[in-house]
Amino acid sequence: MKYIYFDCYAGFDVQMALGSLIDMSDKKDLALKTAQDILEPVTLYTEQTKRQGMDALLSYFDFSYSKSDDTSVLIESSALDESLKTKLRSWYKLKSDGKKGNYIEDTRELLMAAAAFAIIDSLEADKIYVSALFQGGGGNFKPSPHTELLGKMSELPIYPSAEQKEILTPGGIAFLKVLGAKYLSPQSHDVIKSGY
Repeated sequence: MKYIYFDCYAGFDVQMALGSLIDMSDKKDLALKTAQDILEPVTLYTEQTKRQGMDALLSYFDFSYSKSDDTSVLIESSALDESLKTKLRSWYKLKSDGKKGNYIEDTRELLMAAAAFAIIDSLEADKIYVSALFQGGGGNFKPSPHTELLGKMSELPIYPSAEQKEILTPGGIAFLKVLGAKYLSPQSHDVIKSGY
């Protein structure tokens, strides 16, 4: 059985998913094409960076935008296949809780989610597994009630961390929920490829 395992000790969001998937699979071209099927022009930037003392691939999209655009309209008017549109509809509904957010942030996260879903589909994994998840909760920081609700819906173990910032986002937990990710305790794997 071939599966993808997300080790989420530092939290989880779609940008982390996309960076690790591109790093693991070298499918940067697929990520860019997927984003371009939603919006033109768009550019994908990747750069090596350090995260907690480890080399990591930071990935993000830059694009032109119109304030009149709506994220759900972008999904429906995209050139994506219906399977990917279905995942994005579910993801967006879960992560946004039916509320419109900041267009630029919503669109950038949509492009990252679409690209990450496309890469996962191309890898033809049998299952998606995830470690325990952690969310900020230290000091005066209070996790989003929406993130906590999505965590309960996903039936994944989520624990507080000392971080005084959001490290598990609604978009990240919604992404795992749409994938049907299941918890798998840390153990040895026969690793084919890894990404960070």
